Amino acid sequence: MTRRLAGRVALISGGASGMGASHARAFVAEGASVVIGDIADEGGARLVDELGDQAAYVHLDVTRSEDWDIAVAETVRRFGALNVLVNNAGILDGGALGAYTEKQWQQVLAVDLTGPFLGLTAARDALVAAQPSSVVNISSAAGIQGVAGMHAYTASKFGLRGFTKSAALELAPHGVRVNSVHPGGILTPMIGAMAGDVTVDRDGNTLARLGLPEEVTSLVVFLASAESSYCNGAEYVVGWRHDRRIHLRMTRTHESVCDEEDFVAGVPMLWVFLSEVGSNLLDKVVLVCAADVLTARATEASLLHHHLLV
Repeated sequence: MTRRLAGRVALISGGASGMGASHARAFVAEGASVVIGDIADEGGARLVDELGDQAAYVHLDVTRSEDWDIAVAETVRRFGALNVLVNNAGILDGGALGAYTEKQWQQVLAVDLTGPFLGLTAARDALVAAQPSSVVNISSAAGIQGVAGMHAYTASKFGLRGFTKSAALELAPHGVRVNSVHPGGILTPMIGAMAGDVTVDRDGNTLARLGLPEEVTSLVVFLASAESSYCNGAEYVVGWRHDRRIHLRMTRTHESVCDEEDFVAGVPMLWVFLSEVGSNLLDKVVLVCAADVLTARATEASLLHHHLLV
């Protein structure tokens, strides 16, 4: 590694698994010190054991301002400063209007939108004190284009995109840059994809595959580093083009509230993972219907099998 982050100290929320763990590994490899914040204490502890003395773990429920205050204080105490904040923690669920509850709505917004606000509120003074600093908000392609049935998730990710811009304008005079990253479909535990479930050809057609966490991490490292010193208040999409449209034929295999018919779906936030891959095309995908309520791993939700027509 080139030690692009030497001397940087980062706090990463949701850092115990998925994209957050990928970010933490890359940050340490590039010379940064990292505090991993998560509610998954065992997973966080295992990751710190793997990463060594450049990493530490703190229990962090991003919906609690008290937890954020403790996480920021522990970061500064342990490593002497805080100059990178990665607001990575997030949850996903969905449901049709009329069935999707206020409680579900509030829960998603609390984690995916209020969480980053509380994080930057708690970290603001430390980031200014250690300038030049960088904040990377992990939004979603759903924050660029809406997703049917993913109402709270879409609203939170659009909101995080807007919060990124207002914070960037406010903090620029204080030496703090704030940018947002908008991944498309990424193979992480949030969509039910566990390590080793799927093999991805990174040289394959980006319009016909899902992404790996590491493909998002490369951009996060760039935004945390001095290489992006003139990047502020911007949004960076990682994944499928927003205007790309995929035609899917639906075949019901599990009970679902979706209509059994052919339809056209906008790509960016098709929460899918592969069940089969044939040569350079997807022969079959598993799509979590946007109108189903996803309260557990995607594999435990109602699933529909679809055949790709393009």
